[in-house]
Amino acid sequence: AGAFPDWIELQNVSPSEVDLAGWQLTADPSRQEGWAFPKGTVLPPQQYLVVFASGKGGDGGDGETPVGPSPKKKGGLLHTNFKLKSKGGYLGLVDSKGAVASEYA
Repeated sequence: AGAFPDWIELQNVSPSEVDLAGWQLTADPSRQEGWAFPKGTVLPPQQYLVVFASGKGGDGGDGETPVGPSPKKKGGLLHTNFKLKSKGGYLGLVDSKGAVASEYA
């Protein structure tokens, strides 16, 4: 039987692409440092990006993720280094300057 992790879906509603290098996802509201998007992760305008909250990703410190091919290649998969809580969790998207761009609690 396979595992079915939660996923996080980001949407770029702007008319411009967003370079997610230096952006992070965190499941801890007390710390803004979290899982970092790999270098070269770009979200085109009016598009979506799925990130799996599987706990199988890299540590977020090196800009790389050891699970799946590069997101620049077709079929690239992104996996965070944390899992979402089943109840009462937090999820924050932190931009490259350290500001919380979006959060859910």
